[in-house]
Amino acid sequence: MRRRARSSGGSVSLLAVTAMAVILMFGLLMVYREGAIKVEVASGSQLQTDRAQREEVLLRELVARLPGVAAEAMRGGYDTEAAGAGAASTWDALFTEVIARATGSAFSPLTAEERLASRRGDVAEDDRLLSITDLNGVPGRVTPGIALEAARFHSLGLDGRVPPLLVSTEPAAEALMPVVGLAKRYGEGAVPPELLDPVHAWNQEYNRIEYPAIRFRYAEPDRDGRSRFVAKRNWWAFQVSYADPRGGPPRRKRYVLSLYEVPSQLPIEASRATQVGSHAGPGGTEQRWEPERVRLTGSVLADSLTVRGLNLTTGAQAAGLAGRRGVVLEEDVVIGGLSIGGEDADFDGLDSRYRLQVEYLRRLPVAQRAEWERHAGLPVGVAANHSRLSFRSLNPGPLFLRRQPPEERTRWDTYVRGANRCTLVVRVTRMLSAEVQEPSELEIRYEPGDGQSGQVLARLSRESVPSVGYAPWVAGATPFEPDGVSPYVVGGAILNPGRRGMGLHLGRVRAWVASLNVLNTAQIDGLHSMAVELAESTTGNRIRPPAFLNPNGPGDVPVPEDMCVVLREADDLRSFGRRGVSMVAPFRVYIGGDLNMRWLETVPPGSGLPAGERFYPPVALFAAEVRFGTNTYETSDESPDGEDPPVVEGQINNLSLNGATPWRPLDLTSGNALTRRDDVRADLKPLRVPAEVPFIHLMNWLVVVEELEGG
Repeated sequence: MRRRARSSGGSVSLLAVTAMAVILMFGLLMVYREGAIKVEVASGSQLQTDRAQREEVLLRELVARLPGVAAEAMRGGYDTEAAGAGAASTWDALFTEVIARATGSAFSPLTAEERLASRRGDVAEDDRLLSITDLNGVPGRVTPGIALEAARFHSLGLDGRVPPLLVSTEPAAEALMPVVGLAKRYGEGAVPPELLDPVHAWNQEYNRIEYPAIRFRYAEPDRDGRSRFVAKRNWWAFQVSYADPRGGPPRRKRYVLSLYEVPSQLPIEASRATQVGSHAGPGGTEQRWEPERVRLTGSVLADSLTVRGLNLTTGAQAAGLAGRRGVVLEEDVVIGGLSIGGEDADFDGLDSRYRLQVEYLRRLPVAQRAEWERHAGLPVGVAANHSRLSFRSLNPGPLFLRRQPPEERTRWDTYVRGANRCTLVVRVTRMLSAEVQEPSELEIRYEPGDGQSGQVLARLSRESVPSVGYAPWVAGATPFEPDGVSPYVVGGAILNPGRRGMGLHLGRVRAWVASLNVLNTAQIDGLHSMAVELAESTTGNRIRPPAFLNPNGPGDVPVPEDMCVVLREADDLRSFGRRGVSMVAPFRVYIGGDLNMRWLETVPPGSGLPAGERFYPPVALFAAEVRFGTNTYETSDESPDGEDPPVVEGQINNLSLNGATPWRPLDLTSGNALTRRDDVRADLKPLRVPAEVPFIHLMNWLVVVEELEGG
């Protein structure tokens, strides 16, 4: 019987199926692995995006909120006990708020797969991803840039990587709250590389330092492309820990948060709407600034700036135009060979900004481009369009002119209100009559500040029955005289009423104070500021408060019935020395002659100015209104006694915070209220060195944050 052998085909089929299954399984594993890698990459990318967004919001909020916290800390007198009780003026409160805003911002949520892969919850729920500490890891504190912390920076290997250290009178408060202002100075004798001038005992408040590498143009670049300005840099170091939600080590970054105290130093600065380039002509017309008469060097800064008729290619060579809120170019301007306007009406938009930046750099020598690109922004810019900086004017408006009683002031009031910082106070205590606001009694006081009690230097009276304690006010024996301005009459018509007030012979002041034998030599040498004020109005003293200081008054300009001040003998102010003199008065001030025409024999030592240069004592005049001359500076048949037209050199500022029309800096007014345009001469230029900063000045704050190199 024949048998047929069995075939092994079944075994072959099983192996084939098994092999195919293995191949498919490996294929599926590869697909799964690739998907897992993509999820992991997406998760990592989302984390990086999230961290970058958090960092940007965090730093932007720090920069925006620091000025308010610093001002509040100054108002509180840097009270460390209040800081321990959770005051809003502390670093801890500031960090808590900015972290909450950074973690509460609308970031893209992760998908379920991303949350599973990264083992994290929704972004907005996990505020533990951010923490801010000082450089030693203590939360809610910073490492301040003061001399007492030098050893700590050395131990961390940060020597040479941090800005110059300051000397603080509030060291206990430094790590708890932002300390700025008069409580911090540069150490005497310190000359680190970042400071361009030696620090002297007579001027420790500011120095020439490098302008930060930001695109907002305040300081003018030098020939090497670096911008330098007069300022004091307060700074604090801190570190931010960005936790890894996947369990890895946290990522730490160190930063330096800087608040620059910038004294007003540009040729034109204002905290209101300003128009440059033209005068207001008759009948609504306009007249351009004539290059032969107006020279402008440096930048122009205003709250909102309008440019019309400014010829920047000839006599007026402005280096930049800056607005806190906006700049309007009503026609093309050319700055540094760069034409701005026309197609660049939105010049601060991103596209136009980059195009103009490339064009601006292309015109520079190749050797200078790197430095200019790092340190020089566009010649026109708006502070509000830059997220990691904050530029704020501390101009309090008319309150700058009003002196407070010492017991009512906070440190903030002393810091921002110029009248509060004046050491010599001339107080009108009685008037001739309610109708004629001419002083009949004066009280002259010495107010040293810094918590010290003031003292009366003299009381003078012209009354037939003087008040108790008042000595006779002898004509010609003091720097103070009855004075005023005569009415301006043409053809029998009174075009401008006269005013009565007080004449101040500024050049006599120091010698007269010394003759009283009340103050010592050091106190007399420290007299660099003067305030004129009125005593509180009563029926007996016949004082009428000036309408200018009345919130419900007629506006920015004093009315004819208000008292005025007439400056006399102010051409030679060398008696005030290298710090010069500043005057603050909430009245109309008439400049009755030349002002500050004599220079010192030598420049201040170590000032940074070349030997042999003419150095005039720094002079600042803050008033409700300034008139040039006591009559008219237009000589004509109707006005044969006309005075010379004004020649203005230095800087022009405006205390007003608002106005119905834009302020025009060179629409100057004569004593008879005529506004002259075609004969005004001006050489407007910025301050160059700290020695040129007047004793009383307006203040700006510039806040920036940057990563600590090597940190």
